[in-house]
Amino acid sequence: MPFEPGELVAVAKRDGVEVARDVLRTAGQAAEVRLSREEIGALAFVTAEVVDSAGVLVPSAEQELTFTVTGGTLLGTDNGKQDSAENYQSATRKAFAGKALAIVPRGADVQVAMAAPKRPSATTADASYSGSAETQPANMIDGDPTTAWSNHYVKEATGLLPAISVAHARDWVSVSWPEPRAVEAVELTFVVDTAHAVPASIEVSTSDGTRYAPVRSQQGDPAPTTRITFDTVTTNSLRVDLRSLAPGETNGFLGVHTLKAG
Repeated sequence: MPFEPGELVAVAKRDGVEVARDVLRTAGQAAEVRLSREEIGALAFVTAEVVDSAGVLVPSAEQELTFTVTGGTLLGTDNGKQDSAENYQSATRKAFAGKALAIVPRGADVQVAMAAPKRPSATTADASYSGSAETQPANMIDGDPTTAWSNHYVKEATGLLPAISVAHARDWVSVSWPEPRAVEAVELTFVVDTAHAVPASIEVSTSDGTRYAPVRSQQGDPAPTTRITFDTVTTNSLRVDLRSLAPGETNGFLGVHTLKAG
């Protein structure tokens, strides 16, 4: 059936009597943000929905939403995207499926501003985990050798638990492009200091659009600056799995200054 914008209505009946109804409407361009809140105990959960001019949720919306809180402190943000590397305590959060969430103290007032849609850049980067807001994946491809992605983190002590900062066993970083291209190597420059070490192993995988699979004939060893080669693949995304040299220790964190594929 060819696509046509409009309204799709599903009606459930029992013995000829309607018992449920659901309506799905075609969304237009993102126009504004609609806020709703639910207060549970001492907390308020404020949902931001990107909607069109008719108030229909825009499920493809991925605009950055910036939350401003008065009468309290922003406790956290989320968007339901499980593989997001965004900081959960940042006031800015990208919408996912048209939605984002802010958590604030009960009674606090929340306002939200929506950024204009960004055009896809030539190259984007991602990671399985980022240790802080200052060490995000974009630092690997910003052209500045002094910045870096890192999984180094410090969880401050609480009344019940001591401070903790120990290396993950492994994490991954990735680089993607809008259109597929031929790639035969990836170059990485790692962070090496008292907290970070060169990884124990590196495994490069390529995406076919639905899943990642290891490249063939990978050559190259971990080093502060290394070039990993493999059989040429045509893809729009590469993932690099990194295994820590000292998992569970304070000096086995992983960091990448630069990530280039070509």
